[in-house]
Amino acid sequence: MSKKLYFNKSDGMEFARTIDEWKDIMRFDGIESMELVRAKADRSSGMFFCKEYQEVGEARESCGKQCEAYSPRNGKNGICKHNGPCYEPVKGIKVTIISI
Repeated sequence: MSKKLYFNKSDGMEFARTIDEWKDIMRFDGIESMELVRAKADRSSGMFFCKEYQEVGEARESCGKQCEAYSPRNGKNGICKHNGPCYEPVKGIKVTIISI
């Protein structure tokens, strides 16, 4: 089962991370509290997130055998193991975390 992901409301909601990852960032940066918004996978946009290059792309144009990092999930062909969904915020689901 995958972990729930959240956006940080104050940083433009660019990256979706787990609560534990946000807590690590808070400790490292000395942040006392953070308001997060729940993220959900957006599989209808035709876009994907490349975990290898940390970039968003259009699946048909930039993910496949033409990519140097292409590595099929099944070891033979098909979708790349680095291909993941993009995320969008879920309205109404917010969490505030406080650093200890």
